[in-house]
Amino acid sequence: MRQLDVADALNFLYPQPLAFLSASAPDGTRNAMAVGWLMQVSFEPPILAVAVSPKNYTHRLIEKTESFVVSLAGEGQIDLINRLGSVSSGGADKLAEEHVEAMPAPNTGCPMIDGSAAHFECLVERRVTIGDHSVFFGRIVAAWVPEAPVQKIDNFGSQRYAPAEPAGR
Repeated sequence: MRQLDVADALNFLYPQPLAFLSASAPDGTRNAMAVGWLMQVSFEPPILAVAVSPKNYTHRLIEKTESFVVSLAGEGQIDLINRLGSVSSGGADKLAEEHVEAMPAPNTGCPMIDGSAAHFECLVERRVTIGDHSVFFGRIVAAWVPEAPVQKIDNFGSQRYAPAEPAGR
């Protein structure tokens, strides 16, 4: 057994889902970001946990509305993941600025990004601040997939992505 640097050891946590996290302000301003720190934490009720830096505008929107949508990235969205993951909106409608098509989710009004493999509408059950991030625990109130199936892509670390077939398609 040999000890490994913690930063190097964290690479063993991959692959992870590659996803968009989106939210809307009460005035209709929308925002989305790429998110990798995402996991299911409960079957009943169905809960997703997502870690978000308080520096992100999306974080502030989720705090205000206590809702968000997680959209699993679909094949062909790698460029969009990179754009939304590297551009800060500064409070503007990032989806409009980046010319991203999205429709409001029926229950939360948060954007569901076109071309994604699946969407989970969530209402915040709890928020925990730990280290330099907040973890939002969102109860899934609805889930959506496009009529024509879209293959999701997973993150293998260091901007290495690959298609992955989800269960139950």
